[in-house]
Amino acid sequence: MLGLATSIPIVIFASTLLVGAMQRFPIIVAAGAALLGWVAGALAIADPAIEPWIAGIDAPVTTIVPAMIAFFVFAVGRNGRPKATGSTPARDESSNDG
Repeated sequence: MLGLATSIPIVIFASTLLVGAMQRFPIIVAAGAALLGWVAGALAIADPAIEPWIAGIDAPVTTIVPAMIAFFVFAVGRNGRPKATGSTPARDESSNDG
């Protein structure tokens, strides 16, 4: 019970620090997404069902495929998110009929 009582405040404190860091430095979120993409690519290449298909390829597939997936995830994350404008758009009152 003592471990649970001490670990919950530590997790809350650390998550508060991480949220602050991610808000201040948004590249942390994109780098984390790229890391997840790299791991997903590495796991896909290491899959026993796919391994026979890539066994005859001379290129360093175990590095190229995870790097490509990481770059794809990073690029989509950086370009696909909505941009913050700092203000809300004005409502068009002329289109209301009532």
